[in-house]
Parts: sequence; C-alpha cells; structure tokens
Amino acid sequence: MNNNNRKYVSDYISQKRASLPFYQSRKRALEEKCALEAETQAERSSAAPTLVPSYSYGNPNLPVARARRQFLWLIERHQVVILNGETGSGKSTQLPQFLYEAGWAQGGQKIACAQPRRIAATRVAERIAAEMSEPLGGSVIGYAVRFESQCRTDTNVRVVTDGVLVREMMDDPLLTSYSVILLDEVHERNLATDILLGLLKKILQQRSDLRLVITSATLDVSWLCRFFSPVGECLEGVAGMKEKKGKGGGSGLKGRGGREGEEEGASSFPISPLPAVLEILDRKFPVQIHYLEIPAADYVMAAAAAAVEIHESGLPGDVLVFLPGQEECEAAVKLFNETLGSGAEEGEEARSTTNRRDKGGSKSALASGRGAVAAMLNGPLGERYGGTGDRGKGKRLKSVAMPLYAGLPSTDIARALEPAARNQRKILFSTSVAETSLILPSAVFVIDSLFDRIRIHNPLLAAATLECLLTVQVSRFSATQRAGRAGRLRPGHCLRLCTRESWTMMYGTDDESGGGGEGKGKRKEGKK
Repeated sequence: MNNNNRKYVSDYISQKRASLPFYQSRKRALEEKCALEAETQAERSSAAPTLVPSYSYGNPNLPVARARRQFLWLIERHQVVILNGETGSGKSTQLPQFLYEAGWAQGGQKIACAQPRRIAATRVAERIAAEMSEPLGGSVIGYAVRFESQCRTDTNVRVVTDGVLVREMMDDPLLTSYSVILLDEVHERNLATDILLGLLKKILQQRSDLRLVITSATLDVSWLCRFFSPVGECLEGVAGMKEKKGKGGGSGLKGRGGREGEEEGASSFPISPLPAVLEILDRKFPVQIHYLEIPAADYVMAAAAAAVEIHESGLPGDVLVFLPGQEECEAAVKLFNETLGSGAEEGEEARSTTNRRDKGGSKSALASGRGAVAAMLNGPLGERYGGTGDRGKGKRLKSVAMPLYAGLPSTDIARALEPAARNQRKILFSTSVAETSLILPSAVFVIDSLFDRIRIHNPLLAAATLECLLTVQVSRFSATQRAGRAGRLRPGHCLRLCTRESWTMMYGTDDESGGGGEGKGKRKEGKK
C-alpha cells in the first residue's frame, strides 16, 4: 500500500471514529473541563491579595517607608537592629509609628524613643502626634523631659530624653514596662547615651523579649556591632537579604540580618543575638555643598553677610545658619537686621560684640561671605532659577531673622520652628540644637560656621567649677548632619564657611557626602 492509500485510510477511520457518540461525548467533556479550569484560574487571579500591604500610620513618601517590611522583619529576629539612614529619610518620626502599628505596644507594653535633646524630644512627639491624628499626651503618644511631662501611665509611645530613661532605670532596672527601646541620633555620644548603651547591653542579656533599635545618619556601625555582639565580632556568619539598586531607580536600601538556613516564612524561629544592620542609602532631595573662595576672618559676620546676600538674591526658601553659641546667634541677628536697614541701634551693639572678638577683620569677612554666595548664584543654582521667574521674588519678601538656642522659652522655640507666613522669608541663626531631629522643612539654604560650643571638664579650674564651655571645630559627622537640614521639600544648598582646601586639610577628605577620613565622631579644636 502506497503512502496516498495509507493517508486515505487514516482519514476515513478518523472521520468514522469522530462520528461515534462515545467519542463525541468524550470530546465535549474534555472541552468543558478545560473551560472550567480556565475560569477557575481567572477567578483566583482576580481575587488574589495584593503583595503591597496597606498601613494606617506612616508617610509612604519618605525613603524609610520603603524599608518598612525589612525593618519589621529584622526586629522580629534580632534583639539589636542598627539603622543607618540619610538625613531627611524619616527615621525619628516614622519608626515609632511602624512599631506601634506592628503591635509592639500591645499587652500593656510601651515603646520608648530616646532623644539626646529636650527640644528634639518635644518636637518629635508633636510631629508624631500630628501625623497619627492623636492628641499629644493621650494614650497613644506623649513625651517626658526634665521638669515637663505630657504622658499618662497608659501612654503607648513615649518620646523621652536619654537622661529621663536613665532615671527610669533607677526605679525599674530591667525596663519591664517597655518592649522596644529606640535610641535616636546616637552619634552625638553624650554621657547619658553612653550610660544607656552600657546598661542596655546588660538588660538584653536578662530579657530576651526586649528589642533595641539604634538609629543615626552619620554613624559608624562597626563599633556598635562589636559592642553588642556576644562574640565581639561584627555580623560574623550572618547572612540574609541584601538589596541595593542603582541610580536608575529602586529602593536604594541594603539590609543584612537573619540566620543561615532560616526560612523567611517560618512561623517559629530563634532570636539571633547578633546585631542586624539596615542601611537607607537615599534621600528625597540632594544637597549641594559650597565653600568660600577666600578664608573668613570673622565667621559671625561672614554668616550674616551670606544670609543677607541669599535674601537679596530673591531665591525661594528659608535660611538656617549654624553658629556655636547664644551670643553669636543674637549678634548675627542684629547684624542681619542692620545690613537690611531695619535695626541700626541693634547693629551697632552687634558690631561692638564682633569687634571685641576680631578687630580689623570685618571687611574681609563680609567680602568672603558675599563672594561665596555670589559664586553660588553664578553657578548651577543661578542657572536653575534664572529663567523660571523665581529669581527676584525674594526682594518682595519680608525677612524675619530669629535666634534659636536651648535657653529660649518654649513659646519662642515654637515660634521659631513654625513655617513662615506668606510673603515672608525666615532666617534662623541657631546653635547645634537644630542639628538633629528638629524638623525645618522650609529650609533650603544652610550656612555652617563649622564651630560648636561644648561643655568640657577642666581639672585646672576650682573644684566648684570643673566644667567650662569651649568653642571647638565640629566633627565631620556633625557637618554632614547640618548639611542634611536643607533639601527637605526641594534640592538644598549648604555653604560651609571655609575654603575647600581647609576642609580637606581638617577632615582628610574631599568627599562632600561625608565619607572617609580620620577622627570619626570626634571634635577637633582649631581655626579655619
């Protein structure tokens, strides 16, 4: 039989078989089964839950919100979590809300958020209460600082200072009423912070249910890992998630934690004694760093001149100026008002104050401050606003210059930190109290003198006055924190009152993002 006959016979048999009722019913049953499976699969796909959960608290637009699930994953599996995030990422205000919504304040337990300064504690508590739409001092959020408390016995989230938390340890050594202790801005390293770190290390050995969260924007996490690790090593043998995407997009965060061989979805898991590290590597808006072209002989007059030049340029945004102490802040306010012609008598008194400190350097300081701002305006900043029509609007704005330091009454501090009225530009001359945790969203320009006044122990003085105030050069970490105060609502700019060569000589690096160099976290004496 040839091939054509074979094909004819095969087609004939297939046609006869298809006409039989048995084969027809089998074919219909198979088609109905396939249609039912396709319909069931479509229903499952439409009813499948979304992979992105919805939350009641927290700002999803902040960079720390993208690390929310990683943070809660780590805190379930580790006693100590170290979060190193950029300034402006939302660490201080968002992490307490994440913990509260995750259930860490249930069953009569509380969440403590420790701040190094009283002003920072009160302002952070007010901000959290506003975002959560809860009354300050109620059952959800409150604060406690020295001589002042807005907390009840059943307040779930308590924002306190380091000293208040140390005082609570005297009555409750194991802090049994707390489930999570959050230490914010640990890089400042005051006496109460060091005491807390030492005592909390002992408490964690006694309480396996307690969690410790340490946050900072400019923190060297290696020494903290070695301090809290039971074997004295930094994340040795720890593996887990790691995510870091490029500049084209993505989360921009990196996490390390978890135990080897542990499944992520395991219902029961041991608590790891090794610290976990979570890094948030991005911020909402960039901050460009500028330097003086010539050194300034008087940083107070140079700061005031730079603030005047920024205001007269007409660029939008408020100005934040960092000076070492109260005297310098008040003198700079008077100099600013005198230069704009709004306070001649006050300006003479301010000029006499600065002349006592530096005679003959006023003209060079003024020229240095104005020249640095002129170079900044002639660069990319001026090109950005030159053709948009925004440049020149500031000449119609009324300037409001105010000092900000820890000794101000609470009403004056609140007035200094509130947003400027319409058609006004606020210029704040502040000490280091505005360096961390204080929220100044309208600040676009930061002028940094790179000096701070700290309390030190002087054994040469009499026994009654062993401590004195000394003006010192800030650390590189503090300079990075100050620059981060700008760029909350738009790209910011920071003018450092030193030349680029002086910066490289003082800190051993020309990295404007604050990386590298020696003497991390330490203050250095010296002049620029």
